[in-house]
Amino acid sequence: MQASYDPPLTRLLRHLLRVTDVANVITTNYDRLIEYSAARGAVRVNTMFAGSPFGFLDESESANECRRFKRIAGARQRWETSIVPHVCLSKPHGSLDWYQTGDAGGPVMQSQVSVGDQAPLIVSPGDGKLRLGYETPFDLQRNRANQAIDRASGLLILGFGFNDDHLQVHLKARYSRVPSVILTRDLTLAAHQYLEASSGQSIALSAGAGGSGTELTTSIGSQRISDLNLWQLDTFLREVLAA
Repeated sequence: MQASYDPPLTRLLRHLLRVTDVANVITTNYDRLIEYSAARGAVRVNTMFAGSPFGFLDESESANECRRFKRIAGARQRWETSIVPHVCLSKPHGSLDWYQTGDAGGPVMQSQVSVGDQAPLIVSPGDGKLRLGYETPFDLQRNRANQAIDRASGLLILGFGFNDDHLQVHLKARYSRVPSVILTRDLTLAAHQYLEASSGQSIALSAGAGGSGTELTTSIGSQRISDLNLWQLDTFLREVLAA
């Protein structure tokens, strides 16, 4: 049964899955907001971890959880598979529910707080960030995120400052090739540079220096849109995507 009100991220995920069977989502945050938003909308999520509430890193089995299997009648046993519309979620910096077990059993995903000798699997800012980013499971997540960026026909970017080395190389290669929309409260200097390099392919919607309303920025300048806070996802969904 659908809730009377769905949060903006739930509405966004549902909207994306009306036009594609697989919505690639990348987040550098550790929180589980996307997972919770998907669950609220009965949307399946492929995180590379299979099983719930306790799961193991298994890319193949996680993909199988987002497929339907139908037995085909006949003399020989045959199965037909089809994709269940789902979110393919990449978290190159880890997640609050990922842990490394001390018994060399590999990364696990669990809903309860860490117990015993389990270490959180999170890439935090600091000197070790780049090194950790090339260890399992972060390397698998980063590679999948970069492949999604390389294949994308368009990008919707929410609150990203364009200051992450793990993703920047592939993003820069797409600046002038695919259209993108940036929603953020404040545009960083790196975001402005992204817009300038996009050859008019990208726009940014931000709060800007004014009070209410939206600053629409492209590679050639900006203009003020009064009254509507289009940089807020809830308003953007309602006024632009009608979702």
